[in-house]
Amino acid sequence: MNEILNLTIAEARQLLDAREVSSVELAEATIRHIEHTDGRLHAYATVTAEQALSSARSADEEIGRGVSRGPLHGIPVGIKDLAHMRGVPTEAGSEVFKGFVPSADSTVVERLRAGGAVIVGKTVTSEVAFGPTIRPTRNAWDQDRNPEGSSAGSAVAVAARSAFAAIGTDTAGSIRAPAGVNGVVGLKPTFGLVGTSGVIPMSPSLDHVGPITRTVADCAAVLSVIAGFDPHDPHSLDVGIPAFPPDPERGFAGVRVGIERTHLPTPGLDPVVLDAVEHAATTLEGLGATIVEVEIPELELAEASIVTIKAVEASAYHLPRLRGDASGFHQVTRVILQAGALISAVQYAQARRARALITRAVRETFQRQGLDALLAPGWGPATSVPGLAPVEHASEVPFTFPMRPNTVNLTGMPAINVPCGFTETGLPRGGFELWGRPLGEPMLLSIAAAYEAVHEWHRRVPAIARTPAPEAA
Repeated sequence: MNEILNLTIAEARQLLDAREVSSVELAEATIRHIEHTDGRLHAYATVTAEQALSSARSADEEIGRGVSRGPLHGIPVGIKDLAHMRGVPTEAGSEVFKGFVPSADSTVVERLRAGGAVIVGKTVTSEVAFGPTIRPTRNAWDQDRNPEGSSAGSAVAVAARSAFAAIGTDTAGSIRAPAGVNGVVGLKPTFGLVGTSGVIPMSPSLDHVGPITRTVADCAAVLSVIAGFDPHDPHSLDVGIPAFPPDPERGFAGVRVGIERTHLPTPGLDPVVLDAVEHAATTLEGLGATIVEVEIPELELAEASIVTIKAVEASAYHLPRLRGDASGFHQVTRVILQAGALISAVQYAQARRARALITRAVRETFQRQGLDALLAPGWGPATSVPGLAPVEHASEVPFTFPMRPNTVNLTGMPAINVPCGFTETGLPRGGFELWGRPLGEPMLLSIAAAYEAVHEWHRRVPAIARTPAPEAA
């Protein structure tokens, strides 16, 4: 692997500004690496090599004139194939959208372009973010393992060094779950902080757009570029954008982190996940944070609530296709969407009522206990998958627990997956999560950065990324 691909965004930014490396060099190395690895990983649905190199040349010219568009100026990134990108196929992992080429960019792509990012391609998503992953994306660390979640292509690309960062979407954990099993950082921002217009929806009241990166600081850098009011998104927040750069050196005296152990030891939950939460609590306490025991019984309502809401809203969006020719959907996707259409208005209203109870309970716990964050379980190590069959969506795992990653989507609060080590066989252990107050990303990022700073896990590279790609002729 070309060593420049192992740089963090912050490190690459320094070299670009010092003119010690060019954006074209970064883009060319990234594209070669995609060509070298993607036959096994299937992280990309479309590679936009010519556009990327054109953007890289423009970035070099601007940087040479002293123009700075921000932390992503000249940096290669990937975009989940739900986000419209002008002139580039956006097919949402489905035959239903085959050949669809948007005439305009989504808001998130607009923001990335304005920030000078070099978009190298569209990453694979599970079908319409709800069904199986038809293109057999595989885990970056072990190609016989599941990459998890509908943003799997983005997480695999980042872990395998075929993008410095990537954009994912998170409706029920689909940024954080694939980030966890691929050993990278994934952030679900506060609901409405990053605009969703031009992104094919799954469940509009639960959908979030956010970054997947190798480090917490890189996550903050991407968020600073893509956050902001989106006039075309009815859920967008018209608020001042907080300062995101995390401070791993800040003191943690007075910082309070909650842990809800009542709902942690659930049958079917991998013990590695529990160990990650307890290890995180011990580490953060050692850094000066106060660990606070809390109980939130309303979490018992979470699973039924989110399953109902996302099924109804996804079915409603795709209803015209279901009523017409639905043969383009994979059978699993079609059955799930059709089942959503059978849920009654009363059941949907009850799910929304349960959601309101959960949201109020979690937010009141933060307020009453003076919490800055709440520790939650992430995803366990990646599971095995047979051959090159389509991978089932992460939400279909055969166990549930009230504090699983999708619960926080109900509340609209931010959440970040933090890598927490490796198993004896060399797989990422998954990660733990930190949930924060609404617009509490600066605190979450600082806590996560402090944890990251006492470990070197983000420096590990999967074997497939260490295999050198052929040099350009």
